[in-house]
Amino acid sequence: MRMVPGEKKEAKIPDVAATKIMSCIADPGKDEMLQKDLRNTAALGVQKSCTIKVEGKYICLRDGGQWKDCPGGTNPEDFKAIFCAAFAAKNNGRMPRVCQVPRKTPLTAP
Repeated sequence: MRMVPGEKKEAKIPDVAATKIMSCIADPGKDEMLQKDLRNTAALGVQKSCTIKVEGKYICLRDGGQWKDCPGGTNPEDFKAIFCAAFAAKNNGRMPRVCQVPRKTPLTAP
């Protein structure tokens, strides 16, 4: 599929996720869950969407389609590095394969 500049693409929700969403909507305790989530959000000091925190540490803010106050960068690789570092810190330096940097082999002359 080729994107046309200015064209908006709608995200598709997989059936499994849609089923979970529908069961949440039908849950009689959903209003209390929402209130609890709102209280938790306020306690964390989140005031805009989307505020990104990792291990309780502020990472970045996405507001009005713009990245703001992102000292670690805003590229996908920047976020990956932040998530991988947090994972390693909690797992004695071990990282999942996706976080491991492939070794570069030195070039040799023919």
